[in-house]
Amino acid sequence: MMLLVAIFSETGFFDFCAVKAYRLSRGRVWAMITILCLIAAILSAFLDNVTTMLLFTPVTIRLCEVLNLDPRHVLIAEVIFTNIGGASTAIGDPPNVIIVSKQELKKMGVDFAAFTGHMFVGICLVLLVSVPFLRLLYWNKKLYNKEPSEIVELKHEIHVWRLTAQRINPASREETAVKCLLMQKVLTLELLLKKKLKTFHRQISQEDKNWETNIQELQKK
Repeated sequence: MMLLVAIFSETGFFDFCAVKAYRLSRGRVWAMITILCLIAAILSAFLDNVTTMLLFTPVTIRLCEVLNLDPRHVLIAEVIFTNIGGASTAIGDPPNVIIVSKQELKKMGVDFAAFTGHMFVGICLVLLVSVPFLRLLYWNKKLYNKEPSEIVELKHEIHVWRLTAQRINPASREETAVKCLLMQKVLTLELLLKKKLKTFHRQISQEDKNWETNIQELQKK
């Protein structure tokens, strides 16, 4: 198991898997996360899942940098699926190796194939639950690492206009009119901000426009 991990890490196999996942998803965030999780689960079924995650993490962070994603959420999803994959076979996790190595179980006919067969139904059920659970878990959370500069600047502008309006104490008709104009300006900017935020959050399900250029850069590396 550890020899396989060493060979895969030297040959850049994990980097290849990550680039392949990005290509198959065509820059779509949730498609890429799902493919990465499935690859991690399949590899963990035959390799040590802790080592798999250690080797997968730098590649995942690189992909998250390309897509401007927060890598913590993607890594948590991968960890869940590596645990699922590791539990599915007799060599996926050290506890499984210990269980299958027990002589009493061997006499009862519980070998590699029998162990995997017993675990298969449970693993399938867990997989079916885990995918929608992750979507539900991150439904209201921002997968993106940071907001675009235009949204940050717009928020700052709203803050400045609101402070200016609050400092005016309307003692005359002219001052009241100026304060109303400033508050109207704030409301207009807030509506614009809502539209921009809605468009920005919708990008999670859309394609990354530069995915082909990113693929070429990742393949070179």
